[in-house]
Amino acid sequence: MRPWFYCRVDEPICRTNKAIQIVITNFNLLEKPHYHSMFQLIDPENGALFSSHMEIHVLELSKVKGLKLKNATKLEQWLIFMKGDKETKEALAMESLTIRDAFSEIQRLSDDTEMRKAAIAREIHLKDQIQRELDAKEEGKEENITKVILSMHRKQYPIEEIADVLNMPVENVVSIIKSTIQ
Repeated sequence: MRPWFYCRVDEPICRTNKAIQIVITNFNLLEKPHYHSMFQLIDPENGALFSSHMEIHVLELSKVKGLKLKNATKLEQWLIFMKGDKETKEALAMESLTIRDAFSEIQRLSDDTEMRKAAIAREIHLKDQIQRELDAKEEGKEENITKVILSMHRKQYPIEEIADVLNMPVENVVSIIKSTIQ
């Protein structure tokens, strides 16, 4: 599939394939109750569609409830497959060649010790990265709060007012001021 932005200048956009991004989450990302959402790029000023050749689909597995194999669409079959236990996956694999191939690949990867170790290492790395980012944000917030407290203190705001504005205990404000003055 070739996205629209790789087109040659002399090739009309209508002859290219659609670029589709699929985001799959196991948590609620959007506020709507349905498990499938589709987005396109539009101009917020006039609502004009940028291109019908680009879509972003969001599939929220946490919202997949009560879907039955009988009469399930292909998308629903895949959602049931991703959400299901081993027996459900095996049942779906018996009905669909594509799902059977996916199930076989999952089995192969699960049996590969090195691949499993790499997947675990990647998951640990990603979680560590997220934690480092959260820690950095928290540290930045603390530095900003300290700057605000010191600035207000230099302007001779009463400590009680500083605490009230920042929604902090007076003791914490006093402690921050004392720790930076010394």
